[in-house]
Amino acid sequence: MLAIALWAGIPRGAPQEMTSTPCNSHNRQSLIKESIMPYWLCTILACHLPPPQPTSWLGPPLVAAALTVSATILLWLAKEWRSDLDERKKRAEEKEKFVRALYAEVDFNTHDMEAFIELSASLGEVTRKIKEKDDFIPHITDQRHKDVYKSQIGLLHHAGDDYIADVVTFYGVMEKIGTEIQGVYLSSYKTISPEGRVSVIDDIVKFAFECAGIGQSILAEMERSYPEYKLKRRKRRAAEVQSDADLRTRMTDLESDLNRARSTHGESP
Repeated sequence: MLAIALWAGIPRGAPQEMTSTPCNSHNRQSLIKESIMPYWLCTILACHLPPPQPTSWLGPPLVAAALTVSATILLWLAKEWRSDLDERKKRAEEKEKFVRALYAEVDFNTHDMEAFIELSASLGEVTRKIKEKDDFIPHITDQRHKDVYKSQIGLLHHAGDDYIADVVTFYGVMEKIGTEIQGVYLSSYKTISPEGRVSVIDDIVKFAFECAGIGQSILAEMERSYPEYKLKRRKRRAAEVQSDADLRTRMTDLESDLNRARSTHGESP
C-alpha cells in the first residue's frame, strides 16, 4: 500500500495537513475528494493483489553449500573405503607369501630330518665304531634352514594360533640339534668317554625324530588351515645309501685311475 500511495502522489500525512489549512468549502471538498479516492483505490488494489510470499531460508546458496558438503563427505568415505580395501589386500598378500615361505622351509627341514633318520647308520653300528677307535668322529651334515623364521619373526602370527607353538618348538629343537652337531666337531669331543660320545649321537637321533614329527604335524595343519593356497609337500629325490663295501670299491677304482694317470704322465716325454 505504501508503494501505491506514493505512486498516487499523496503522502500518508497529507489529509491531516490539508484539514488544518484554511480554505473555502468548495476547495475543501475538492481536496477531501482528491485525498480520499487514492486510499479507496489502494484498498481495492490491496484486496486483489496476491499476499506477499515468505522468503524461503533454503535458498540457492544454502543448497549449493549443502551439496558441496555432501560431495566432500562422499569423496572422503570413498577414499577411506579404498584405503581400507588396499590395506586388506596388502595384508592378505603378505600373509600368503609368509605362509608359503614358512611351509617350504619347514618342509625342507622336515625332509632333512626324515632323511637323516632313514639313511643314517644305526646307532649300534656307530657305538661299535666309537668303541673300536678313539679318534672316530661320525660325519653329520648340518643343513638346517631358518632364514624365513628368523628374518620374518614379526609375521609369525600369520602361521595360525593352532600351531604357532609347534613352529617355535620345531625351530627350537633344530637349534638343539645344531648345538649337538657342533659339539661333535670340537676337539674336546675326543677326550670324553666312549659312552659320553655315544650319548651325544643318541641325543641327536632323538632330537631328529622329535623334530620330524613336529614338522609333519605343522605341514598337515597348514594344509588344512589354508586350502586356498593348495600347499603340498615337495618331493625330493632320496640320497642313495651306500655300504662300506661300496665305498671301498669306489675308493679302489679311484686309486687305480689315479695310478694309471700318474703312469701315463710319467712315461710321456
